[in-house]
Amino acid sequence: MNRRKITQITALLLSLLVVLSACGASSQAENLLEKGMPGYSDAVMEAPMAAAPAPEMVDARVSGETYNSPSPANQERIIIQTVDLGIVVPDPANKMDQIAAMAERFGGYVVSRYTYQNTLQSGVTVPEGSMTIRVPAEHLEEALDQIKDGVTETRHENRDGQDVTDHYVDLQSQLKAKLAAESKLYEIMDQAETAEETLLVFNQLQVVQSDIEVLKGQINYYEQSAALSAISIAISADETIQPIEVGGWEIRGEAKQAVEALIRFFQGFVTFVIWFIVFILPVLVVILFFIWLLWKLFGGLIRKLFKGKPKPEDEKKA
Repeated sequence: MNRRKITQITALLLSLLVVLSACGASSQAENLLEKGMPGYSDAVMEAPMAAAPAPEMVDARVSGETYNSPSPANQERIIIQTVDLGIVVPDPANKMDQIAAMAERFGGYVVSRYTYQNTLQSGVTVPEGSMTIRVPAEHLEEALDQIKDGVTETRHENRDGQDVTDHYVDLQSQLKAKLAAESKLYEIMDQAETAEETLLVFNQLQVVQSDIEVLKGQINYYEQSAALSAISIAISADETIQPIEVGGWEIRGEAKQAVEALIRFFQGFVTFVIWFIVFILPVLVVILFFIWLLWKLFGGLIRKLFKGKPKPEDEKKA
């Protein structure tokens, strides 16, 4: 076995490891994937990941795929936009169907959709729902206008834009360095003369290729999130904002909320009184009765056990 040859290959591998460690691509990319972006866990799952290279394909060469990291000055800004919207409509189920159809028309899709029943203070049960859709960023404003078209009330509308351009450019630079390292490892593998040398290079090549797939997945995540904006909609029925009538007088707005809060307080208080009278008080009576009964049966014995011996002064007096 040519020990000198092995030593040369090992030195080359160590040099590559130093370069890759300086890049810090693997640890940073894994941390980004682990932490994720707030409010975009669905997007991470939706972003397609490139298939990991099979062991039998490692002898393939880089097929002309190149990544030229753009300079920050020329890089188009990567902005991830999200909207949180709350609306009141006459028919929540029908509105959700309209929103889903609208998202598909724009080339988007429905991420999640939930419907449930809400019981109001008046005892009326009304349907409500929530859904999250993704639409192309260029159609965001138009999509919002169509969502708010025909609604009874817009309860809230919160927008957020996150600029991830720096992270995106950094990931591309790391990917370029990893691809260059992969190409160099292929060259080193061509120079290997023994099975031991080939295996040594092969193991390092697998690590680099795994890091490349992680970086590609994170880059794809940013691109998908920026291209498709997320809109989360909470949909309530008109009955939830109907005014309270007291003797023909309608209570609306903040006054209505205050009255509802007062009603909830009295309901809670009455519920507590009922539980106290029906459950807590009888239980306390039973517990106190057993304590009294035990004292009557064993009180004398307990007093004798805890009664101290007479003091010497008392014995003298006696």
